[in-house]
Amino acid sequence: MSRITVRMGRVRTTTMAQTGILRRISRLAAGEVGQTLVLAMVVHGGSGVYALSFTAPEPTPTPAKPVLDSAVESGLYASASPGPNNPCGAGSTGTIPTNLFDTNTSMDTSLGSVNFLTLLGSNPFDCVTSAPGELKWTPSTGVLKVEGTVFIDASLYLDKNGESILWDPASNGSIYLNGTFSLSNNATICATAICEPGADNWDPTAGPFVFLSAYNGGSKTTDGFTLSQNAIFEGEGYTNGGFTMDTTSSYAGSIFADYGDVTGNGFFAVSGTPPNGSLGSKTTRTAWSVAPRTWRQCAITTGCS
Repeated sequence: MSRITVRMGRVRTTTMAQTGILRRISRLAAGEVGQTLVLAMVVHGGSGVYALSFTAPEPTPTPAKPVLDSAVESGLYASASPGPNNPCGAGSTGTIPTNLFDTNTSMDTSLGSVNFLTLLGSNPFDCVTSAPGELKWTPSTGVLKVEGTVFIDASLYLDKNGESILWDPASNGSIYLNGTFSLSNNATICATAICEPGADNWDPTAGPFVFLSAYNGGSKTTDGFTLSQNAIFEGEGYTNGGFTMDTTSSYAGSIFADYGDVTGNGFFAVSGTPPNGSLGSKTTRTAWSVAPRTWRQCAITTGCS
């Protein structure tokens, strides 16, 4: 089994170009097997990734990954609604968990590393604000609705077999975490009940539209968004630092990261529609698209320089 390690450090700022190009890498790897060994060695240098040619011009302007530094994250902490400074307001119903967004008034990952389902709790609730914003949880069906910009001062994970969250079809919003995000051990967060990227007919251009961002403490050198052990995620993801997905896991949607480590078969789909509150959604452009030359292959042993 071949392993592809890709750096994704150049993503268009104003259009939030996608790394769905990774899907094309796997197609190239499978599509040129018939070439002679000599030609193959010339084309791919023994890397296992084949392409007869790649001459796409550099896009203008040169793409750059949208910035999520401490200033931007602090601004989101202050303005997110619902969030630490804008709690659930008039019209909210149900049993809203204590410390759903934060435990103090500082952006310091005060909730720690917490299971996403544990944070949401076992009781239904509908948290609404005048922004407008909404976080609605229905535990009996595992459906979570996200509207507007939500901030949770935590690292979130799901790590047990059977743990799952289903995005409400009407969702159009963003969740910002101050820490990291991970799924493992058959845990899933999906846009359809079938929950099988590439086979469940989820159309990322039709919604639900959910953007999940992991600030990762601002780190550019550690993994902030991880899928392992048959985990599945459908939606739009962002992280500082690395995105990692092992050979047993699946992803559908767009991912923005400084670098990525994808082993085996990954599935990526370009949504084209920035969810409300996502980075870069308030620009002169109203759609995302793939930008050429926004990926490069790196050696497994040494990585990218």
